[in-house]
Amino acid sequence: MTARIIILGSGSPHPDRDAGGTSLVLTVSERHYLFDCGHGATQRLVEAGIGPATINNVFLTHLHYDHVVDFPLFVLSSWLADRSEQLNVCGPSGTQHMVDHLFVGGAFDQDIRARGQFARRQENFFAVEPTVVEYEAGEIFQDDLIKVTAVPVHHVDAEIMPCFGMRIDTPDRSIVISGDTSPCEAIVELSQGVDLLIHESAMDEETMAHRMKTKVGIVAHTPAGEVGKIAARAGVKNLVVIHQGGKETTNPLLLQMTQNHIPGALVGPGYFDRTISRIREHYDGPVRVAQDLMRIDL
Repeated sequence: MTARIIILGSGSPHPDRDAGGTSLVLTVSERHYLFDCGHGATQRLVEAGIGPATINNVFLTHLHYDHVVDFPLFVLSSWLADRSEQLNVCGPSGTQHMVDHLFVGGAFDQDIRARGQFARRQENFFAVEPTVVEYEAGEIFQDDLIKVTAVPVHHVDAEIMPCFGMRIDTPDRSIVISGDTSPCEAIVELSQGVDLLIHESAMDEETMAHRMKTKVGIVAHTPAGEVGKIAARAGVKNLVVIHQGGKETTNPLLLQMTQNHIPGALVGPGYFDRTISRIREHYDGPVRVAQDLMRIDL
């Protein structure tokens, strides 16, 4: 059974034309499943030759904006592209609140009412009324092609924002998506023997130390060396490191925008090689750094 992943967004919360917000699409036997929907995801889908209206299942690991901010564009553009089937969204607690405040009666209510006057838009008005299932730990979805299991991870206080990693099992392949997390035993257990682990490594140790000192933002991420340890302990067959896009930028404006979060001396050409080198200290299997529109055949 054919399966592939296309990385739609590999970057950080900061705007970068080369690295969008975290998102990927899994295709199994030509059926598409979207995981997270960070900035630029809808555009990348089109660039990858996948129409947004052909995706009927979306899974959200958590509700940070760099993982969900493109969701309104995804939904509304699917509506205009004549979505023919109901959109189902599996997300953590808070997802229903987000959807309720985006579409009918929400932020885009005027847009929807204006476009909804026309017969063609009325025919598939369900497209702007996604069905939401808020999940907790355990099996959260199953159809005839995939099963999705979620585990809590350590990123943000769960009372503020629950965060999850996910395992996807197809009839003959297995994938784990860590979501955003610090080193987490649950991911090691979830990833045992999987064909592919997609693990975040948004920060190296030096950046984390800077952020802890300056208190500028979240530090609950996984340095590259720790990703290598997790992959080795779990015995994963392939590793892709995500959430690194933009770290090799030489764009002066982007460097200026991010300098309080990541000192300029820590980014630029060579960052990805340093990431791979630190992973290699612990894991000797195939490893790649994710980039937008990277294709992974399973």
